[in-house]
Amino acid sequence: MPLRIDDLIVDGTVLRPEVSAAAALQAFLSDADIQVIPVVFERTLLGVLTRNEVMVSTLRLGMERFAGCTAGSLMSEPPKGVPAESPIGQVAAQLGRQDASRIALGVFVTRDGTFAGHVPSAALFNALAEENAQRARQMYLAAGKLRHQASKLSDMRSDHASTLAAFAHEIRTPLTAMLGHADLLRNEIGLPKEAREPARLIADASQALSDLLDRTLTASKAAGGDLQIDLKPTQLKDIIDPIAPLWAPKATTKGLDFKVKIKRGTLDRMQLDRVRVGQIVNNLVSNALKFTPAGQVLVTAETENSGENGRLLVTITDTGPGIAEADRDSLFKPFQRLGADG
Repeated sequence: MPLRIDDLIVDGTVLRPEVSAAAALQAFLSDADIQVIPVVFERTLLGVLTRNEVMVSTLRLGMERFAGCTAGSLMSEPPKGVPAESPIGQVAAQLGRQDASRIALGVFVTRDGTFAGHVPSAALFNALAEENAQRARQMYLAAGKLRHQASKLSDMRSDHASTLAAFAHEIRTPLTAMLGHADLLRNEIGLPKEAREPARLIADASQALSDLLDRTLTASKAAGGDLQIDLKPTQLKDIIDPIAPLWAPKATTKGLDFKVKIKRGTLDRMQLDRVRVGQIVNNLVSNALKFTPAGQVLVTAETENSGENGRLLVTITDTGPGIAEADRDSLFKPFQRLGADG
């Protein structure tokens, strides 16, 4: 908790206004560290005596006339008091904007409208420096804890990715065998019609599992910051052409008009990551077919510009219900399902 200015009040000398000037001079001579003495009457700050002013008065008036003076006749106007609960940082900032002569007087503290004590400027700035140093140490320790937690989180992500990769490797072998045997069954000459449908279902389910495995590994790499973008010269038809035969059966089952076309003038080759772009396009097509109960799903591909600034634009248009305005902020949040149908 920041220090308050009243935490720094010193038990210094205080004089009443009727005290003799000689007594005031003696107070300064007895302690070389005293630079300012408050003049107080009934807990009210009337004025201040400074070492410099008192010494000059002895020379100006002479010792005989000086001895007949009082502290009240020599004092100067007091600075405005500072409330006792004020934080020292705030007080130091205010004091730092004053001229040198005002800074030298220090801070006069008030509590409930009455004089509470005096804080020398040196004490204030020393306390502020210590407080700032303590805050800096706390920030350094907090930064160390954050670095430690970040390191632990990075290790956890790495362990998670390694476990997932091992799992994928273990499941990939039997999955590949299932796909291979299902394709052999489906293409076997003479296979009864009633056996072809189960073979197709096995092949489709196995392919779906394989795709899910690929997407899971990709998501894991992205979360761990290990996802690599592999940019290579790619034939656009290698991405676009497989879309129609892959998704046409689902569209036909739902009675949808499903079309895929490449606009005239589209570049044949572009520098891109074939796998990642294919995943994105197929995910969007899958959602369009899933959430369109009737009508059409149209996939259009085209390129904008050419060379290094070229861009591939794939547009998926459907006659589905769309996404409500209220749900759009959640569109790219993980584990969010939009609409009643998910």
